[in-house]
Amino acid sequence: MIGTMGSVARADAVAGGAAGPGAGGVVARPRLAGRIAAQARVSVVSAPPASGKTVLRRSWISWAGVAGSAAWVPAGRGERDPQQFWLSVLAAPRQTAAGSALVRELTAAPDLDGWVITERLLADLAPLDDRLWLVVDDVQELGADALRQLELLIMRAPPGLRFVLADRYVYLAYFNAGLQIYDITDPHDPHITGYYIPDDPTQRRGPIPAKLVHQAEDVLVDRRGVIYMSEGNRGIYILTHNPSQ
Repeated sequence: MIGTMGSVARADAVAGGAAGPGAGGVVARPRLAGRIAAQARVSVVSAPPASGKTVLRRSWISWAGVAGSAAWVPAGRGERDPQQFWLSVLAAPRQTAAGSALVRELTAAPDLDGWVITERLLADLAPLDDRLWLVVDDVQELGADALRQLELLIMRAPPGLRFVLADRYVYLAYFNAGLQIYDITDPHDPHITGYYIPDDPTQRRGPIPAKLVHQAEDVLVDRRGVIYMSEGNRGIYILTHNPSQ
């Protein structure tokens, strides 16, 4: 599915309700490509491996004509080295028309950490006037430090920098079963990597439910990975998810 800061589309949704043939035998999905190209600062694509996330994003790059403005960064499996990840992030915009003139080259050094690289990238991109997309693949593989640094980049990025993030987590509100977070890496064996079940309320604040139990109703995950879960009797819970702990 694709989320653009709150709105969601199924990964098999198509424009006009029917898929059309594309170049090279790839099914054209202009509706989903259009969602990525929308005005949202951050778009999140969530789906299992081999479900077409990479094909969709590459099709969007071709369909939207942004090949020279899209910087692609893969996060390696079990990526826990912030320096290695951020050196890749730094190198990717240098391959684009807009970033090549702004982002300075940087080599690895023992005392160079992800925070330093993030601040340097923000400084380099501050004069950005053109639109530039940073496409980060397999965000779920990043460690806690790299995720916090990515959050900083998203929060302080110049207006022209947009983000397309791909991960494999689905967040569901299951009424009195609370919040359930699923890893859909294996679509045939999804498993829970996190959950939150509030205590039952002791004081009624509304007419429903008839029995005084907690009711998780809706869930939204923002661009920082912060989870907002609404509960029918108590309001909003604000949570975070760190599957590596």
